[in-house]
Amino acid sequence: MAITRTSSGHYDMQSVITNGTPRFQSVTPVELLKKSKSQSEDWDFDVYQDYMLSPKGSKTPVLGVFKTESDQYLGDYQTNCLITNREVDEAVVNTIDKLGLEYHRSSRVFDHGAKTILNYDILSGMKNDSEEFNPVFSIKNSYNGTWSVTGSFAIKRLICLNGMEVSTSQASDKRKHSRSLLGNDDRMDLSFLAETFKIGLDNAQSDLRNFDKMKEIKIGNDDAFNILGNVVRCSRKAVSTTTAARIACNWMEPSKDEKPLGDTMYRLFNAGTRLFRDWENIKADASLKARRKFCDILNLASNPTDKNPYSQGALDELKAKPNSEFALVL
Repeated sequence: MAITRTSSGHYDMQSVITNGTPRFQSVTPVELLKKSKSQSEDWDFDVYQDYMLSPKGSKTPVLGVFKTESDQYLGDYQTNCLITNREVDEAVVNTIDKLGLEYHRSSRVFDHGAKTILNYDILSGMKNDSEEFNPVFSIKNSYNGTWSVTGSFAIKRLICLNGMEVSTSQASDKRKHSRSLLGNDDRMDLSFLAETFKIGLDNAQSDLRNFDKMKEIKIGNDDAFNILGNVVRCSRKAVSTTTAARIACNWMEPSKDEKPLGDTMYRLFNAGTRLFRDWENIKADASLKARRKFCDILNLASNPTDKNPYSQGALDELKAKPNSEFALVL
């Protein structure tokens, strides 16, 4: 059923609620996976906003967001300063071009175009020991109010069968869709994306050195299970017990490219990122949030510095046996 308009030309709020794209609040796991699954790669489409109306026909302050070519309802914002995927892409591509770098862009589109993730693989050929890496800049944007415009820098381990990506917390920033981003020329000022990209690129080499330290930390099965239980606790369950258990399964059954890493923190790190990569297309929100928490916690514990007092003793804390609420059983 199509979303109807009122006689004044605006979309009927009741029609949207009844016939439009609903916000699932209580669904089964299978339904959730179907809802979150990537719908297409079509991210570069025109959108427009129009005021929603109440069931009585009065104008509301809520602006609906619609695809221009089909009038398909995508979501709503209470501001008329919507940042489009095209504007975000232009800001990133201009930054990459100015730095003289080559890239490959890929996309994942969710909820029929309401949410988009754009990944820019930077073809730089970074190396560490015998491993090769590509920096990756990721952009999240939404037309339904669920995501701010977010830019984050990561590193992809190319030798890894699952394409391990490591989040770099120092290179992540986000902005809400807001009039505060309008420049003097009435164009969106997305310069924060360029700054985030440059910071991430500068920090990429130091992140590779962090991997060397992870490779030196030997851990056994008990250590791995204790670490995962404490990751659940430290992440405030952003990494759930179920997620930790699945990472533990990956640890016990390493992939072909993980076996040479030995019983080290680095292999546990890879076991986790393998799971998050597998989940990216079906659980985008949960995967990104959990991956960043997991990567940041293990990075912090493996690379203590005087500048960060929280890193001191973090490894011993992770290896300690967690209480029964968070403990994983072999």
